[in-house]
Amino acid sequence: MRRAKVFLVICLGVLALAVAVAGATPTFLLKWGEVGSGSGQFLGPNGIAVDRFGHVFVADTYNNRIQKFTSDGVFLTQWGIDSAPGGLNLDASKPHATSGRR
Repeated sequence: MRRAKVFLVICLGVLALAVAVAGATPTFLLKWGEVGSGSGQFLGPNGIAVDRFGHVFVADTYNNRIQKFTSDGVFLTQWGIDSAPGGLNLDASKPHATSGRR
C-alpha cells in the first residue's frame, strides 16, 4: 500500500512537470484517489500517461482496468482489460490509451 502511494506521488510529480513543459502552471494535489476497487480508487497503480488534452490515464493493475481522469483528478471513465496492465502507451491517432501487458 505504501508503494502505491509513493508511486502516485512520483507520477503526480511527472504530471506536474509535463504541465509545466506545456506552458501551464503546475498544481500539486495532496491526494488523488484511494485504495479500493471503486471508480477513482486503485489497487496497484502501475502506469500513468497524459494525453494532449490533459486527460490522465492510470493503469490500475490489480483491478484489471485503466481509469481516465481530468488533469484535476476528477474521475471520467474506466474500462476493463483481459489481464493486469503493466503500463500505458498513448498514440496521437487513437482516442484513448492502450495497455502494456505485465
